[in-house]
Amino acid sequence: TVSKTVRAERKKERQIEEHKNSFMLFGAQEEFVGDGENAEWNNTESLVKDILDECGVDDQNIMRIEKLGRGGNNPVKVVMRSSCYVQHVLKQAPKFRGYPEPCWRNLYISPHRTKEQQVPGRNGHSALIPLL
Repeated sequence: TVSKTVRAERKKERQIEEHKNSFMLFGAQEEFVGDGENAEWNNTESLVKDILDECGVDDQNIMRIEKLGRGGNNPVKVVMRSSCYVQHVLKQAPKFRGYPEPCWRNLYISPHRTKEQQVPGRNGHSALIPLL
């Protein structure tokens, strides 16, 4: 019916808007770092805030941090208030490749893509196609 079609279109529009306002963080590991009195738990939320601080983005612009799955090495979805913050973080992302800290070394930051923007690759993994 028409109302189902309209609802489906609205849902798709909301998803596209949320994808514009979010990015994915891969390789974030939760671990206990340091020794003695200087030891601290490196959790996902503090890591995301440190990344945003390093990029020059205020962590007050975070709307939601979602860890997808269980365990220590699952993707993290970060939803921001505006797409301009996401674009700024994505432009700064390459600078994290050379960081000496173990919890930052393997980080990969990418746009949050819709199913239509992902192309199934070999071995069931998704290959990414350019954003429109």
